[in-house]
Amino acid sequence: MKLASYVKVDGARALGALVATPQGQRLLDLEAAASVRFGPRAGRDAVIGNDLLVLLQRGEPALQAARDLVAWAQAAVGAEIASLQAALDDPAAVRFLPPIVRPGKIIAIGANYPSHVEEIGSRNQDPAVAAIGKNLSAGEVPPAFAKMPSSLAGHRQPIPYPTFTEQLDYEAELAFVIAHDCQNVAEQDALDCIAGFMVANDLSARDIQFKEMKRGLLLLGKNFEASAPMGPYFVTRDEVPDFRKIEIRCWVNGELRQSDMAGRMIHSIPKALSYYSRMPLQAGDIFLTGSPAGVAIGMPEPEKYMLRPGDVVEIEMSGLGRLVNTIVEATR
Repeated sequence: MKLASYVKVDGARALGALVATPQGQRLLDLEAAASVRFGPRAGRDAVIGNDLLVLLQRGEPALQAARDLVAWAQAAVGAEIASLQAALDDPAAVRFLPPIVRPGKIIAIGANYPSHVEEIGSRNQDPAVAAIGKNLSAGEVPPAFAKMPSSLAGHRQPIPYPTFTEQLDYEAELAFVIAHDCQNVAEQDALDCIAGFMVANDLSARDIQFKEMKRGLLLLGKNFEASAPMGPYFVTRDEVPDFRKIEIRCWVNGELRQSDMAGRMIHSIPKALSYYSRMPLQAGDIFLTGSPAGVAIGMPEPEKYMLRPGDVVEIEMSGLGRLVNTIVEATR
């Protein structure tokens, strides 16, 4: 399934599944569809609800109930059941939220593609920062930092340009989501702990980030307002046969900046999950898996490629969808 969290035209929050209809792709409001199928009272009592985090916390039976409802609705749409039309929303008309609005944790792996390590090491004019980048990738364990849930943003949500930076940069990253509470997971069992995948953009205030990193810590440079756009969809793992074959591409104002394959990571997804499961992981926790080469700071003339108000960043990953955000002037 491709699931999205969004706000409907009438202002109600919904959890929807992308379905094909004669009118094109639509978001099936799962709560509304359950009311059509089972009746209003039973629909309200259904285990699906309108919150993806709660759905994941309820486990595989809840996900299967959602799959069954989507299959029923897809057939019902074909049969032109009139009462189901109210449960179908046009993706172009809704306001997308991050698929998981308030996860417990966001763990971001850094320096995880050889091409990115090379660009920040060989092209960066600051020797201290270049050394940090090389040291991060040289260790046996995946280096990581925390992105706060308050940094999340949705598809098409405007990104305010932070007033405290002059170096706003983009990073296209594959995200994965923890399926259930787990701890001390063996690497060979890690994939069983993944619920699905998302497109993400790890926005960075580079001048702030590098000042922090030189002192051995990192926080504000990665955790300003709307610095973690994700979506539009959460795609369940059964729809991703091999995450290593996911193609990652990023455009800024229509210019292709990043292009790579998820299989080229230095530290694999199972390795990262296994290592960080030494702390308790919970259903709905999110991992970012690092950025390929092509970010602005890695360019020969970085300032020409840094983001500015008015810029449009588009990130597409095969089978997961396209995340689009526009940089805007800050209002506060």
